[in-house]
Amino acid sequence: MPPFGPPWPGRPLPPLPPTPPLPPPVALPPWPPSPPCWPPSPPLPALPPLPVWVPPAPPSPPSPPSPVWPVPPLPALPPLPFSPALPPAPPSPPLASPLPPLPPLPPLPLVEPPAPPVPPLPPLESSPWPSPPLPALPPLPWLPASPPLPPLPPSPSGFV
Repeated sequence: MPPFGPPWPGRPLPPLPPTPPLPPPVALPPWPPSPPCWPPSPPLPALPPLPVWVPPAPPSPPSPPSPVWPVPPLPALPPLPFSPALPPAPPSPPLASPLPPLPPLPPLPLVEPPAPPVPPLPPLESSPWPSPPLPALPPLPWLPASPPLPPLPPSPSGFV
């Protein structure tokens, strides 16, 4: 809360205390010149002069249409000088004797001689008796003999 009481609308604010004068400015010593860090570069060459801009020419007015002259008709071609018709050729005389028949051509040589025919295979021997069962194989020497498998139960659907 301010020392003069709470402010309210219409009450003037107390005057502000006077501002103290500013101290005189302090003079800074002059800044020493900095030494050059690198030798000065040579002057740049002069740039070539810029080309003079020429505004585009205004469009030319359209040329008037050229008159269409009538083409004269071509002269008629003279008739071609045709030769008279040739007389018909006389018929050729018949041959005195017919041509002899041509001899038969020799057979072409084959690259490979033909293979001899394959003899037919002998018929298979059929026997009315069934073949004997094969003997059981001996067990392998490095594996123990496995026990015989139990018989399968009958299938309920009837299929084996």
